[in-house]
Amino acid sequence: MRVNVICPGAIKTNIEQNTEQRNLDEVRIPVEFPETNKPLEGGEPGTAEQVASVVLFLASAASSHVTGAEIFIDGAESLLKG
Repeated sequence: MRVNVICPGAIKTNIEQNTEQRNLDEVRIPVEFPETNKPLEGGEPGTAEQVASVVLFLASAASSHVTGAEIFIDGAESLLKG
């Protein structure tokens, strides 16, 4: 059995068109991030296709010896935030 984790960062989607935001002040958690951009994307979010490519790799025989991996799909943003 293989177990891996995909950790996406900001991904461009159409979620705003399908969801209603309410009571955000009650659930908001204050967070401070350094003032930087995603180095690999110039500050732009990733795409669903980029996430799907990693999923396809992990589901294929090409990843048969990969397990226990955390795979960040975030344009290196996680490296900046620690």
